[in-house]
Amino acid sequence: MVFGLILGAKYVWDVDPLIHILPFNTSIAIHVNLLIVWLLFGFMGGTYYLVPEETETEIYSTGLAKLQLYLFAALGVTAVIGYMAGWSWGMPFLEQPTILKMGIVVVALIFLFNIMILMVLALAVAGIVQVYSVVSRVK
Repeated sequence: MVFGLILGAKYVWDVDPLIHILPFNTSIAIHVNLLIVWLLFGFMGGTYYLVPEETETEIYSTGLAKLQLYLFAALGVTAVIGYMAGWSWGMPFLEQPTILKMGIVVVALIFLFNIMILMVLALAVAGIVQVYSVVSRVK
């Protein structure tokens, strides 16, 4: 939000006291990437809350979920610090260096693995409950 306000002030009033510290293009990169990161944090957190609630099972690995959270936060902080230090590729929406992009892919794979195993276990539990209910009706 702070970067958005700085960008708005720079754009509307054409006053840029931070031009040497935080240029406009760097502010845009930080603002857009923080927006995407926070949206992904929200979606992943919502998924970790809703899917176990609806399937009535536990998350497969809370340790993996915590690792994913810490790794994603560290990647985001590293990216912001890198942008401020001039460490980027300069391509719109792809400013992260390759090593950070690989870390983001690892975070996404951890998330997908954790949720997919949770869904498979939930289907297995639902199948066992369904088989049990059929067997108990037969007796």
